[in-house]
Amino acid sequence: MIDPTKPIEHIILSACPNVELTFPRGQPEFPLATFKVIGNSSEVVLDGRERFSGLLIQIDIWDNSTTRERCEETACAVSDAMIAAGFIRTGADNIDEKHLFRKTMTFRGTVDTKTGMIYERS
Repeated sequence: MIDPTKPIEHIILSACPNVELTFPRGQPEFPLATFKVIGNSSEVVLDGRERFSGLLIQIDIWDNSTTRERCEETACAVSDAMIAAGFIRTGADNIDEKHLFRKTMTFRGTVDTKTGMIYERS
């Protein structure tokens, strides 16, 4: 089993300047991306060892602008970065939050544990 936290954070940082694992306490900087791994399964086992890990990632984009536009632009940039890295977006939805705009997205992909390459799953 791999820990995808740092690689996922790196991908998101290429599209959003502020990334956290959870919504921070205190005064966050916006736009903000939070993410969590909601699935990490062994896709292929070779010679008794996991070779490919199936990942399911949830990413939320948060923004405090007066309109939804910056939240949507940031979400599109993050989605583009995840897809360019090899993931497939499996869902996206707007969620009403008090005084904040939020877009939640899910992505899936298969990671080669030896090379780190990400492959689309069908």
